[in-house]
Amino acid sequence: MRDWQRDSEVLASLKTATKNLDAARDVVDRAAGAYEQEKQNASVQSTVRESTIREIYKDRPVSVDCAAPDALVGVLGDAVAAANARASGEPAAAVP
Repeated sequence: MRDWQRDSEVLASLKTATKNLDAARDVVDRAAGAYEQEKQNASVQSTVRESTIREIYKDRPVSVDCAAPDALVGVLGDAVAAANARASGEPAAAVP
């Protein structure tokens, strides 16, 4: 008799756990769906923003006086090369 009662208690616990798991899964699924939708919206906005920035810089002439000094261009170029090296797993060049 006790075995049946215990089995009944265990079964009730399993049913409760299953319901709780299903409820938690629903919450996560809703959050994941909202995230994916927001991710798509953000991607579209980012693409539009990047396109707009390209158009602004492409359409606007820049005077020679506005150019960066050669020393600055060299520093920036070195920084880009070091970042690319790190991103590809290669060791970055030593800082001079």
